[in-house]
Amino acid sequence: MKRLTLLAPFALAAACAPMPQRVIDARAAGDGTTVSYAVSKEDAWRIAVAVFKWEGADIIREEPGQGRIIAGFGWNLVTYGTDAGVWFEVREENATGVTVVTKRRVPTTFCTNLTETTFHSRFAQGVEIVKSGRPLPDRAP
Repeated sequence: MKRLTLLAPFALAAACAPMPQRVIDARAAGDGTTVSYAVSKEDAWRIAVAVFKWEGADIIREEPGQGRIIAGFGWNLVTYGTDAGVWFEVREENATGVTVVTKRRVPTTFCTNLTETTFHSRFAQGVEIVKSGRPLPDRAP
């Protein structure tokens, strides 16, 4: 019972923290991992939404006017949750730079729901699916 009492403030802080601001601020500071993909911005957007769904995001907020998608992943037995954001930059006619930022809701948590490396690995899968002409599945391939 004492452990639960000690963890309660962390859970409350994680629940009350403004979800997107953490990743928006990190992106503004230059954080994130960027990879260029040979897809249009529209396809990159669809793939990013699919990746967040595949990885189990509880919230996916598309903000086309800001050029970004913000996602939130809830807590489970090993983490208090993760926030993520992805931004798109058209590089050429059919090339898009995709920058992803992920942040643990409680920085001292050992595990995270989604890493930037995992996002880009899944995104590359999505690119292959789109290039093959198949529709993006609702569940992870």
